[in-house]
Amino acid sequence: INYYNRVYCFSDGQTMNDEFNAFVDYCTMLDEANIDIYLAFGWKVASRIESWFGADPIQGRTSAPLDLDAYADAAVALYKYMREDVGLDNFNVLSFYNEPNRTNDHIFYAESDFATIGDKGVYWASMARKCREALKKAGMSDVKIMGADLSGDIDVSADNYVNPYLRNHAKNVVDTYTFHYYGYYSEGYEEL
Repeated sequence: INYYNRVYCFSDGQTMNDEFNAFVDYCTMLDEANIDIYLAFGWKVASRIESWFGADPIQGRTSAPLDLDAYADAAVALYKYMREDVGLDNFNVLSFYNEPNRTNDHIFYAESDFATIGDKGVYWASMARKCREALKKAGMSDVKIMGADLSGDIDVSADNYVNPYLRNHAKNVVDTYTFHYYGYYSEGYEEL
């Protein structure tokens, strides 16, 4: 509802909306099927929260969060609720946003799936670090941090994004990361 004030739709007697109830039902179904959930937390936020959530007012829907401490607390609150109150065993992997490597220089531009001002890689690593610290403090060190969801040529992504940013800015924070492709040919792709 407003993560700055640490008020969530499942806390303090708040009424959960239909969207959140459907989310809980879906996650419960996946749990019953023994499928782990890998949650991209915060990507493409709902229009009703854009005005107070984002670090960039122009790209509110895909903006990085403005307050990283409050963002980390919200992630922990969600994981705690889903694990302890709902009773899910499959809520164990946390990620943030999509394709933070979309530009070569990692600086904000209008078509980004991870909008922020400044160095996107450093900001993303700060989010991951804050969430890792908050999870550990809450006794949920077993939650894996997955990041980042990269796209594009694997060699370019690995050399220009994963190595400098995850190694230099998110060391001992990220457990694993993912790549995805859109059907275009990448040298060596078939050997992966």
